[in-house]
Amino acid sequence: MRSHIASCSKVQEQIANCPKFVPVVPTSQPIPSNIPNRSTFVCPFCGARNLDQQELVKHCMDNHRNDPNKVVCPVCSAMPWGDPSYKSSNFLQHLLHRHKFSYDTFVDYSIDEEAALQAALALSLAEN
Repeated sequence: MRSHIASCSKVQEQIANCPKFVPVVPTSQPIPSNIPNRSTFVCPFCGARNLDQQELVKHCMDNHRNDPNKVVCPVCSAMPWGDPSYKSSNFLQHLLHRHKFSYDTFVDYSIDEEAALQAALALSLAEN
């Protein structure tokens, strides 16, 4: 299905003509604009597109297990703190150890690193 969506001109046309987001009722939340895609990734080895985090791990393990090339982690480079030029010396081990969970579950992208640290410390102190 993903490959069809990526290659079908009719689907691409429908996506391009998709109406802009408009809230049904007034909201205090900002209207989304220019939101970076942190949900799907491109394989850094072969360019396969629209892989979610688990699919990226499976794809790389199935297709690139013995590839010696150093590549940039697309998950890390999509993060606000990521370095888009850093190449991992062992990308598969990096994927398996650093990306066992989805950042969306644990990260609030709307606050900076210092605010996130302060919030984590406050929650930690509140639990004790």
